Amino acid sequence: MVAHEEAFLDEVLGLFVLEAQEWISQSSNALLELEHHPASDRKPKLFETIACSITNLGGSAATLELRDLEKLAFGLLPLLQVLQERSGAASAPQIDCLRQGLNGIISAVQKLNETKTGEVPNLELLLQRIAAAAKEPPKPETNEAASPPPSPPVPSTAVIDRLFDFQRHHPGKFESSRHLVDVVIKKAKNDYGERGWRYLDATSIVQIIEELDKLDDQFLEEVRTRVPTIAGIVSDCKSPNADALLSRDRLDTLLQEVQRLHDAAKSIEAKSIMLFFRGLHAFFTIFANKSIEISIPRLTAVESRVNSIMAAAQQWAEMGKLERAAIQQVVRQ
Repeated sequence: MVAHEEAFLDEVLGLFVLEAQEWISQSSNALLELEHHPASDRKPKLFETIACSITNLGGSAATLELRDLEKLAFGLLPLLQVLQERSGAASAPQIDCLRQGLNGIISAVQKLNETKTGEVPNLELLLQRIAAAAKEPPKPETNEAASPPPSPPVPSTAVIDRLFDFQRHHPGKFESSRHLVDVVIKKAKNDYGERGWRYLDATSIVQIIEELDKLDDQFLEEVRTRVPTIAGIVSDCKSPNADALLSRDRLDTLLQEVQRLHDAAKSIEAKSIMLFFRGLHAFFTIFANKSIEISIPRLTAVESRVNSIMAAAQQWAEMGKLERAAIQQVVRQ
């Protein structure tokens, strides 16, 4: 594959990842709510949300010929259809299969920049489990008159329940949101596993929030360190002596610094900043190759945007501090 074709593929896959992240977020939120035993009349709606998101993701994957992602997404639909038809009545194994399928999609999307194909390990085995779960007979009606056996004591989910309640009711509390409850929950699952994260106490959640604070601080430090270098090279691009000032090494340095800031923005899910640096990288790749004549006014506009990115980064970090402070207050109640 020639360089410009590879760059175009990366751009298309990057856009797919952004779309997929939205659909994954919607599905994950609905599944998390299902795992917390919502009211019976709420369950079909949650399964419908997951089915719509997975259908959209599968359709986009098919368009890009990401075959494993396409198969897994559409392989989940029969199970979701069965659960919708049963008014949301799902067994623990069915929910587990749904979670495994969604985790497979999440992992494949996260690694798409590396694989370029959306490969899903052990796909056939996973699809067999999902198909078997879809064929599982409905749970028998329970006899409410009979006394159920005593349940063993379980750890409290009170803190996580408060987080979910906050997530449902906080829209409008902030002018804009970084959806940090989702980020906290994702990190909790990463750190404590699929089962353990549900029973975290306030101290553990606060520890996660403090780690997210540090990531924001690291991101701001990266921006403060690297943007002046980028701005200086961009300024030289407008000079009448640009050819003398811009060696190949300096342009390579520019592209490396931009890529590092793109990756730093990605690590804290600052999507708008991440998209800016992705676009900047593509712009200066074209400039470095001298494949298109780029006007001075266009370079001036780019320079102005580079010089304003620090304020955008600080605003993103400040938004995070406000949300995390609110989350800490909720979990410490």
